[in-house]
Amino acid sequence: MKYLFLLDENVLRHAVASAGMYGKPDAPTAQVIRLIGQNCHSVVLDPEIRSRYRRHLDEIGSLTWDHAGFALSVLTSFFGLLGTAEKVGEDPLSPPLLETQIEEAIPVKDRFAVRAAVRHHAILVTNDDTLRARVDEFVTPRFPDVRALHPTEACSGFANQT
Repeated sequence: MKYLFLLDENVLRHAVASAGMYGKPDAPTAQVIRLIGQNCHSVVLDPEIRSRYRRHLDEIGSLTWDHAGFALSVLTSFFGLLGTAEKVGEDPLSPPLLETQIEEAIPVKDRFAVRAAVRHHAILVTNDDTLRARVDEFVTPRFPDVRALHPTEACSGFANQT
């Protein structure tokens, strides 16, 4: 079965730029990017998400990496995923607002991602514990096919399926 994923902007940063507790790249986060492309799943990409990825790529480009080979491998997978047209669902319309109770429960900075996940019935992959909890509590009961997963969960449960 093929799945549609929405990669929260923090996934890219964590995969490349030392997100772990010990200042090392986050291997499970990098792996989810690789597995989505390798197993021909799709990602949601709308103008807002593209803009946020671009901003993070600019920040990443200014870092000095102790793990440059690893970072290059992740970025190659990421650009391969985004550059393959059939793997990208670009939404030309702004995702609609959600019900007031859901909107208010989701952190403002993450509302665009949750709206897009709901609109496309996508799996939201994020390292943000608060966002995952809010989606589980407020979004999934109303939209059962929308869930928020940590990259490790996404790798073991969905992205590794062919």
